[in-house]
Amino acid sequence: MMIVLGVLSLSSNYPNPPLGGPPSSFQDLPLDRCFFCAKIVEKSGRKWRRSDSRGRNRMLMGEYNHSVDHKNRLIIPSSLRQQLAKDGKEFVLTRGLEKSLFLYPLSEWKRLENNLKDIPTNQSDTRAFLRLLFSGAHPVKLDPQARITVPQSLKDFAGIKEKITTIGALNKIEIWAQDVWDRYYQEKRSIYEELSEKVMDVGI
Repeated sequence: MMIVLGVLSLSSNYPNPPLGGPPSSFQDLPLDRCFFCAKIVEKSGRKWRRSDSRGRNRMLMGEYNHSVDHKNRLIIPSSLRQQLAKDGKEFVLTRGLEKSLFLYPLSEWKRLENNLKDIPTNQSDTRAFLRLLFSGAHPVKLDPQARITVPQSLKDFAGIKEKITTIGALNKIEIWAQDVWDRYYQEKRSIYEELSEKVMDVGI
């Protein structure tokens, strides 16, 4: 068994690793233009079987606009809190992709850690990815007003000034500077159907 980093690319030039075998290198993966998830790949006979180890019951969704205050605190929208009711108040906040921040429920972060810890680090891009992901990770906890505090380094990374957009993204929450999200949304919405055909194979 080995762990590989599966990728849902936003470009047809970088498809998912083929089912015929594991990728030989991560050096061609565009880390700033893809969504990632950890995959467990097991070899059985002449074929490779790929299985997803993420929680299948969590389905975070929705888009919410609000603000961060002068103490770098932002509220987690009540709708998302209801969706996370079984996950408690502890999270891990880290660098995301396309200048977003990823907010993982603690249970989901632990699952991600378990999936990533055995990835071979002989490739420089793999080491860089893991270093950037984990060096930017900060444990955060909801306060009585359902707020988290964003470290200044992550706020700067995401280009957050005041207005933010929070979105549910399956197993995590993404936090964006509102202007960055608006530009991203305007760019990608026109090719939504094309992207769905390239990225999804479950039928939308």
